[in-house]
Amino acid sequence: MTTSGDPLYGPGNYATNNLVFGKRAKIPHDFPKGTSGTILFAEKYAACSYWALAAGREVPWYVANESSGFQVRPLECDASLPQSPHRGCIQVSMGDGSVCSVASSINPMEWYAMNAPDGGKPLDDEP
Repeated sequence: MTTSGDPLYGPGNYATNNLVFGKRAKIPHDFPKGTSGTILFAEKYAACSYWALAAGREVPWYVANESSGFQVRPLECDASLPQSPHRGCIQVSMGDGSVCSVASSINPMEWYAMNAPDGGKPLDDEP
């Protein structure tokens, strides 16, 4: 566990995947590839993610894209990415409730597809 760099915000070590939560994805409608293939939460250093923060750089979520990926044991974290303290992998929680390790060698496009509920196609903005 890491600690927050600001005493006004509680530390948290997991971030929400905003490709799912930011678009208000609906299960099962917006998950055509299934919930077992979609990441809902990933590890994130608390020093890069203030749990109660609603806006700003250290928000407790991330948005994967075609080139993003995640950081493994970084000396300086990129607050827009998930971070893992584990050697060579990151722990994630899938939409079906399972937890799995994703290797740091994953192709960024595969990481993006695992984060996108529909495998990479844009969701409708309708509620």
